[in-house]
Amino acid sequence: MSKKELIQFIIKVEDKKRIKEIAEKQGKSISEILCNYINEIIESEDIKEKYQYKLEEKIVMTDEKLINLKKKMKWDY
Repeated sequence: MSKKELIQFIIKVEDKKRIKEIAEKQGKSISEILCNYINEIIESEDIKEKYQYKLEEKIVMTDEKLINLKKKMKWDY
């Protein structure tokens, strides 16, 4: 890995001990645990963005349907 691909974290001693305990229980390294956690955060954000996009699409579709309905009913809009 190049230096551009590496990230350094500053972790408090007590947090590092806790992370190490978790890693040992799962049979993983501290790096693997942290990478998995970061990936979960990224995936969670991606899901939120996709959900928001779908929600906005539905709002636009609903607005269009409402406009078409008003036209059919000959209501002013």
